[in-house]
Amino acid sequence: GTYVAMSMLRWFLWKSSPVVGGLEDQIRSLTGMWEQTPGWGTPPVKKFEDVIDYYSKTKNEAGLHQYRPAQYGSVQQNTSKANILLPNQPPASGVDAATKCTFCEAEGGNFNKDMLVPGTGGDTCGSIKAMAAGHLNESDVCATMQKEERVCCLGPPTIISKHQVKISKSSADDENEKVNQRTIKTKSDSHPPILYGHVHVAKTGGTSLNGIMANRFERVCGHKGYSYDAFQDNEQAKRKEKEGKEIHPEGRSSVFPNTMKEIGFEDCDYISQEAKWQFWTNTFGNGTFHGMKMELHVPCRNRLDHLMSQCNYRRKNITCDAKTDEELFKSVKECFVFLLPRYNHALLKHFDVRCFDFKKQFNDYTSYMSGILQTRRFQSTPYVKRDTNRPRNKANECIWENRAVLEKIDKYLLETVPYYQFCNDCMGSENEITATVAEYNKE
Repeated sequence: GTYVAMSMLRWFLWKSSPVVGGLEDQIRSLTGMWEQTPGWGTPPVKKFEDVIDYYSKTKNEAGLHQYRPAQYGSVQQNTSKANILLPNQPPASGVDAATKCTFCEAEGGNFNKDMLVPGTGGDTCGSIKAMAAGHLNESDVCATMQKEERVCCLGPPTIISKHQVKISKSSADDENEKVNQRTIKTKSDSHPPILYGHVHVAKTGGTSLNGIMANRFERVCGHKGYSYDAFQDNEQAKRKEKEGKEIHPEGRSSVFPNTMKEIGFEDCDYISQEAKWQFWTNTFGNGTFHGMKMELHVPCRNRLDHLMSQCNYRRKNITCDAKTDEELFKSVKECFVFLLPRYNHALLKHFDVRCFDFKKQFNDYTSYMSGILQTRRFQSTPYVKRDTNRPRNKANECIWENRAVLEKIDKYLLETVPYYQFCNDCMGSENEITATVAEYNKE
């Protein structure tokens, strides 16, 4: 009973529940009761040291606790995380080099001692490495710390799956750039070292891409689908297709932005969102999330073809026989489907932003991401497309028959739309993901 009660109280305390509002100090003062409850379970605390301390509280052969846990919430003077020693715990220098807990010691790796490790309450890779040196290899505490190697020490350059994974940045202003400027290795059962975002620009196949990614990879979180229920969602779509019904992004294929916000993005490796560009800066303002770097991927489509797809969605026509440019451009702007709000050059100031070819997103781009994201155990195949547009008849689009109008509109789009400006600069550069994949395939 004591175990259950104390566990619940500590969970409420950790989650800042109103149930324990005003009782925080009293709950923290009940440390003695924990000591009377052997096997009291992992304490749900925020600090990485407390987790380490819990695992250090093991029993010796006589059945007695080998180490006493540090007081919850206590302050130790004149000590650092690397130097805190529990009573009777052997100092780091006393652990034989052959049996000490190893952390980021593989040859050829890239260790960044100053990197903050997400979810540890402020610990750096350096402080975790120092703590590891005082514990035995293959112990529970060692295993706990070694889980953070996926963040702190990327392995030597390695080709993953079919393609190399290269991350480029616009500037090199910190030590993390050393990681970003080379091929990285990721494990299929771990989180990638950075977080990825898909800037869903309307009428670039984003609904299908989001659905395919969620069905194929773990921890994909998108406005048009999440990984955790993508299998059943696609199975339902397959049944509708068999019955001859229209299939649209609805139900689990369309998650409301407010719902996404309530869920949070802490368990996401890849986020797809079709919202105003401010979503990215407001949610991941400094280009990081809980200290983790973030990279945005933008789909790029031929601007004239993209424009006409938007006109088809809006059920609008370009006024090719307009008497003035103003009238012509007015008909162009009436076709825009959230074009200006989705992308802004301000994103470049906060994030690493890369592009990929709209026409290659379902093969080269997904293949590229397969070297980074964890593949799902079960996948529903084939993926059933959710219709968001009516069939398009290019024969009814007048711009293709009028060269002068076509060139005038193309120039207008490039001069006035930031999204098209970005794609014009990015496509064919080192920041184009699909170009990197194509180049690798030729080698």
